[in-house]
Amino acid sequence: MVLRGVDPQRHQTTFHTDLRSPKAADLAKPGPASWLFYDATTRVQLRLRGTAELVHRSEEVDRRWQNSRLQSQSCYRHLVGPGSHLDSPLDYLPDKSDSGAGTRGRQHFAIVVTQIISLEWLSLHHAGHRRLRFTIGDRGVDSTWLAP
Repeated sequence: MVLRGVDPQRHQTTFHTDLRSPKAADLAKPGPASWLFYDATTRVQLRLRGTAELVHRSEEVDRRWQNSRLQSQSCYRHLVGPGSHLDSPLDYLPDKSDSGAGTRGRQHFAIVVTQIISLEWLSLHHAGHRRLRFTIGDRGVDSTWLAP
């Protein structure tokens, strides 16, 4: 999945995903979610925890689909879902006559909205790693240093 949006005021992240992927079935179930990001250049790791909601039918999803590039939309027109077994490496591609215009593939497109409840920041450094947890609650955001 690719991070497609961050709303710092609402403590939310948004990702796009294919409904046919195994992770979509997992995300459709209520429960906790966790995302891990790492930037090798800065040597910073972020771990976000919260609850995720898989959204397939809404004006927001329609708007995001319409604003996606055709190249991005083409991923949702594949003949089979992500992770499907193939006999040949390109068996997932639609017929070349499929121009990709319009709504084809929209039925497989969904967004994942995560309500963040905590974020851990880890900075790897030769002079000593640093780790900080931010917890979002009713009274705002609290932070605490943690051993790395």
